[in-house]
This record gives sequence, structure tokens and C-alpha cells, in this order.
Amino acid sequence: MIALSGRTLLTSLLLAGLLLCRSAPSALAETKAEKLHEIVQLSTGLTSTTTQRMIDALWPQMASALLRGNHAIPADVLDGLRGIFVEEYQAALPDLIRKVEGLYAATYTDQEVDALYAFYTSPVGRSVMAKQSVILPQTLALTTPFGQQVAQKVLPRLVDTLKSKGYELH
Repeated sequence: MIALSGRTLLTSLLLAGLLLCRSAPSALAETKAEKLHEIVQLSTGLTSTTTQRMIDALWPQMASALLRGNHAIPADVLDGLRGIFVEEYQAALPDLIRKVEGLYAATYTDQEVDALYAFYTSPVGRSVMAKQSVILPQTLALTTPFGQQVAQKVLPRLVDTLKSKGYELH
């Protein structure tokens, strides 16, 4: 069995959405639900119409993981597997969008939703979101090694503290 990190796949999905799937507001939203739908699409890139770009970005990673499990998988078999990936991804995306919209609805007041909507649909908001595709990978490049360095430094201290309190670690 091939072990694919759920965190790695989730990160890839979100990055693909942020980096590849910007969309313009479809029309002026009036209700809170409509505004939240637009905000989620504009701020995360999670849209049903941009699924293909996300899949195109994610499939090479998935195919690579499959090939690490068995180098002998022929290209025609991988092409068939891509179809399954596309089907599952497209089926799952609307549920993810609804969940994110629900999270936003539970988090933001009506006034905040109005302000976010005004921002994301403004020229400045669109410019800020367009720049996210540049700044997000750079931010991840900084934060990943930082987290690893801190973990390497703090782990021995944590282990020593636990041992000094009589805990055995295996």
C-alpha cells in the first residue's frame, strides 16, 4: 500500500487553489450566502469551474507517489488512474466548498462579510490576491525550515524534561 500523507495532499490542494484558481466575481452578490460563496472563491480559489487547473497541478504529484510504490506502472494505466482521480476530486470539491463557506459563516458577522466582500471584489483586493501566488510559496519556504529547526532544538529539551519527571520514552 502506498502511504500518502493527508497533510501533504491537503496542503497541495490548498496551494493549487490559491496559486492557480483565481476567478473574478460572477455578479453582484446580495445575500450573506452569496457573498460568502464569492469570498470563498476569491480568497481560496476553490471553485467548481477551476477544478481542471487544480487537477492538472496535483496529478503529477499523485502519479509520482504511485510510481514510487511501483516503478513498472505503464503510462496507459496511469492515464486510466488519472480518470479516477479526476472523478473523485470533482465529486469531493463541492462538499469542501460548502464546508469552507460554513466555516466562514460561523466565524464572520454580517458586517465583516460585507467588508470582506467589498475588499475581495475591489481592485485592491484582486491585486492582493493575485500577489498571493508569489508570496505564499516564499512564505512556505521560510516557515518550513523554521519549524524544522525549532523542532530539532526543542525536542531534546522536551525529552530531557519528561525523563527528569520519571517518564520513559520508547
